[in-house]
Amino acid sequence: MRMQYQKAFIKLSGDLLEPTDNEEVREDLIEKIQEINQQYLSTVCVGGGTQINRMFKMHGYPILFGPLGREFNCQEAKDLAEKILEQNRVTLDRALIARNIAATVIVPMLFIGESHCHVNGDRILLDAYHGFDRLFLFTLTERIEKKEEEFRQYRDFNSRKLQFFGFPRLKDLPAI
Repeated sequence: MRMQYQKAFIKLSGDLLEPTDNEEVREDLIEKIQEINQQYLSTVCVGGGTQINRMFKMHGYPILFGPLGREFNCQEAKDLAEKILEQNRVTLDRALIARNIAATVIVPMLFIGESHCHVNGDRILLDAYHGFDRLFLFTLTERIEKKEEEFRQYRDFNSRKLQFFGFPRLKDLPAI
């Protein structure tokens, strides 16, 4: 018989992975993941929206959104977004390993057949709902109210199961 573990899913804004002057991943973020990981078998999904927008502007790709999130006008743009998300995954994974935190780090993508399907990072919380005991959304403090409002539309979404955590912006980056 398999031992049952409580499981947590953490959706992490890519803005929280912007490097600081003296550390690759901010300490308050690592500490919060560690705290959750002490109680739950944790999976962390990294985002990268602002970073993707910044790189799209640099490369001349349009920033397009539809009802299910980001849309791509060419394979090169899709590949660039995947590269940024994968860099964020590796950065966080290395920081967690360095602190002996055994959490799985993923990117918000589905692999269906031969296709890599980007999934809006916040929507992936809805996909994770039935498979996890607790859901956490980590974002910038200034975005908490907007995120709470976005999830209010799901009447059957158990608000006791989902918890939002806001982190202060560490440095002002150019707005996209």
